[in-house]
Amino acid sequence: MHFMILTAVNVPQIEEDEKENAEVRKHFENEEKKGREYVKSGRWSEEWGEIKIGMLWKRYYCLNTTFSRAVFEQLEKVMKPYVYDFTPGAVNDHSSACDYFTVGGRFWGVFPVRESCKEVVLGERSSLAGTAYGLVDRGTSVSVFPPANMEESEEDADMPEGYVRVSAARKKDIDWELLRELANWGEERYPILTQAYAFIDNGVLQVPGKDEPDEEWAERVNAYMDSLPDDALIAIIDGGEN
Repeated sequence: MHFMILTAVNVPQIEEDEKENAEVRKHFENEEKKGREYVKSGRWSEEWGEIKIGMLWKRYYCLNTTFSRAVFEQLEKVMKPYVYDFTPGAVNDHSSACDYFTVGGRFWGVFPVRESCKEVVLGERSSLAGTAYGLVDRGTSVSVFPPANMEESEEDADMPEGYVRVSAARKKDIDWELLRELANWGEERYPILTQAYAFIDNGVLQVPGKDEPDEEWAERVNAYMDSLPDDALIAIIDGGEN
């Protein structure tokens, strides 16, 4: 089973580490090389190859891996009480909602942001996931924050010029109007998010009551989102249970 968990953390502005950035760039250069080889072998047309490579680098330029690591360190603290500890002798209780978690995963790329926005987390896209806005249940993977790769890059194909998909961003940087348009969710304040299995508010996991109507749960999610400051870093968590 897999759970969509919504949470927020407070992360200050963080300067990009040039050495780390150079290592990440090397990965993207290798991915571009792979794309060129796909074109050369005939797997992709030259036109499609250029589109894919352009989308790949679009990801790179909005990526600050130093910031992403700081976000994940905060998320680890938030999620720790709710992730099963497999250490021999560890004591787990009913609050251990999942065996592992990843940022994005099956719900990768929910948030549209300007590609110039650097305070984001791309997250891990499930290798079998469909379009994020379809909320397709197809499993997930467990690693966190790998750079975007050539196989993922077409996921931005429906993004307007100047936008990119991410799995975590500051509330103020998410284009909520564009999200409503892309998801076709009418006038809901926070489209997609009201479908979350749970949200974590001040360290407490909140889940729907046994007989709680969907409308009441949606209002609880909306109230939680309304309570968050504009600088809050909103993250979509995919929690997995083996």
